[in-house]
Amino acid sequence: MSFAPAPASFSSWLTKRPVRSTHLPHSGQGRLGLFGIPSGDQTDLSWCSLAMCTGLSTDGLYMYATTWSSESYGTPGTIVQIDISTGTITNANWSTSVPNNPFAMVFVNMGSGAHMYVTQLGGTGITQINTSGVITNSNWCTGLNNPCGMAFYNTYMFVSNNGNGTISKVNLMDGSILDAVFTDLNTPYDISDNSIGQIVCVGSYLYVAITDLGAIAQIDVTTGDVINPYWYQNEWAPFAISQDPSNNLYVTSYDGYVASIAVQDDNTASLNGVLNDGNPLGLLFGILYYNNEVYVADIDNSMIVQLDPVVSSPPLSNTCFVSNTMIQTDAHGWVPIQNLSIHKDQYRIRGHAIQSITQTISVDKYLVFIPMGAIGPNSPDRDTLVSLRHEIMIYGQMKQAHELVSLYSDRNIRFVPYENQILYNVVLANQVHGHMVANRMIVETLHPNNPMAKLALLLDDSRISWSTKQKYVQQVRDMVQHEFDKKQSALVM
Repeated sequence: MSFAPAPASFSSWLTKRPVRSTHLPHSGQGRLGLFGIPSGDQTDLSWCSLAMCTGLSTDGLYMYATTWSSESYGTPGTIVQIDISTGTITNANWSTSVPNNPFAMVFVNMGSGAHMYVTQLGGTGITQINTSGVITNSNWCTGLNNPCGMAFYNTYMFVSNNGNGTISKVNLMDGSILDAVFTDLNTPYDISDNSIGQIVCVGSYLYVAITDLGAIAQIDVTTGDVINPYWYQNEWAPFAISQDPSNNLYVTSYDGYVASIAVQDDNTASLNGVLNDGNPLGLLFGILYYNNEVYVADIDNSMIVQLDPVVSSPPLSNTCFVSNTMIQTDAHGWVPIQNLSIHKDQYRIRGHAIQSITQTISVDKYLVFIPMGAIGPNSPDRDTLVSLRHEIMIYGQMKQAHELVSLYSDRNIRFVPYENQILYNVVLANQVHGHMVANRMIVETLHPNNPMAKLALLLDDSRISWSTKQKYVQQVRDMVQHEFDKKQSALVM
């Protein structure tokens, strides 16, 4: 295979860094919906002072940080050992002369003892280091292309190659490359060199950051097929990824933000929030989730910053659609409802701007299943799941979805168990209660007097503190639960 030439220096590589966007997904601009509540400001901006820190890892006792000796590509670096409970550097030279701009690190125990594996972002290999910091094999794996991140599945390591936009499959037992181009993201999506970032594995999928696309791609871990190059996309420049035990991804952006993205049970993406909402940091590279804290390497400020990853519980609601319900927009055609929050300022629905896209869960035990064509010819144009009380037009009248079950039982409209999916709805701007077309059915938008619509306005207000927003969310949860308890007996399943 041919290798794309690496830039001569780290500085030239950073010319790819975008200008900080004013359209990043933070709550002050209403990009989080109602599930995406920012989880709070930095808990410690100066947790550990460390110049040229690029990558972060842990063995459960200490944090380890890669640092570079210069900005030039191909020069050695050092791994620093840090007390993870205090941020105090315990060994500034835990491992020295680590080749070729060491970046991502991970500890793996394959039975012959634990070793750290370190990608050479400025080279073509992966370095093996023992638990004492001694380099045992500077070329444990070689033949890669500016390797960036590592993910693991069974006895395989998957490496994202920053130099040519590919993912390689490596035998974890001996470091041999099983498939140099397990996944090619460069050719079909025309991404430039140095655009692919770190990679993680959740279940049977790989998730990799693609800076050029402003996206995280989803890849089948068994075949290498790209399932969705835009699994999550926004106006940002993602690069480093970490994950927690609950399948939340934490992603750094060149623009100085850290986002939390949930991998839902149906493997779709849901933005939990932005950890440093309204408070952009500098250029962020490495990221590590550990023990309910998130740590990021801020190169511009020579600092490791500690962030609070906790995201409040989602609000409750009862008038919503599941993900991938298609909404008709005025100028952009059909858009999945969950994607309306991306560039929402560009969309109009029947002439109206969008205020917010709510993301909630339901207290109901059931949803309504409406099969294709049950409302009218090609309406809906696909099988549709909707919450019980969402109003749908049929024969010129608006009916709540649960009413259709008894009125049109011969059309196979029926109740199905609610499986705790995230539900979405549209709040139109300027206090408008209108209609929209969802899966070719005329349905209502969220009423401006609905508690969720009011909450949306509060959450979009950057003047309101995060703790106050959490209190509002809890109040709405309590209110919806109380109303549900009162009305539960009225619905006979």
